Amino acid sequence: MNSVQLSAPSAPTITNTQISQLTDCNSNDGEIILTVTGGTGSFEYSIDSGLTWSVNSSFVGLSENIYHTRVRNINGTCEVIGQTVTIVSPTSPSITNISHTDPTDCGVSDGVISITANSGGSIALEYSIDGGQVWSTSNVFFGLSEDIYSIAVRKIDGTCLVHDIDVALIDKIPP
Repeated sequence: MNSVQLSAPSAPTITNTQISQLTDCNSNDGEIILTVTGGTGSFEYSIDSGLTWSVNSSFVGLSENIYHTRVRNINGTCEVIGQTVTIVSPTSPSITNISHTDPTDCGVSDGVISITANSGGSIALEYSIDGGQVWSTSNVFFGLSEDIYSIAVRKIDGTCLVHDIDVALIDKIPP
């Protein structure tokens, strides 16, 4: 009688989970890359608890979400549960107040707009009164004439642009 030795496939091991968070508010540029060793043959990868599988270990174009990583041998054996990964979006600034002072007389450029905003963290903000064409680190704009100003705020690194209402500065009406 001949003996036959049977061996089970070996399980893969996730040795590294590389995570790239979103670079801008509400963007879809997150990334998860799984590095795997061991196992038998090639692998399949999942970031949705095994609902779908890919032969590619890099998942790009991800949005803000919670991802549940898994890997298995390509023949479907030896599924291993990996790390739960949270991809987050930076916090957008919020404009909390806009105050303005109209010019004091016809044709005079002494109007003022002051913008109060919360960055949602410790990063500095930039302010614009022309819809984002020109930016300033100052939140107060002096020497303004009668016009309609389009208010915008963003993080100083250029991310997380937020538009708000337009502000109209009005000259005094001549008697």
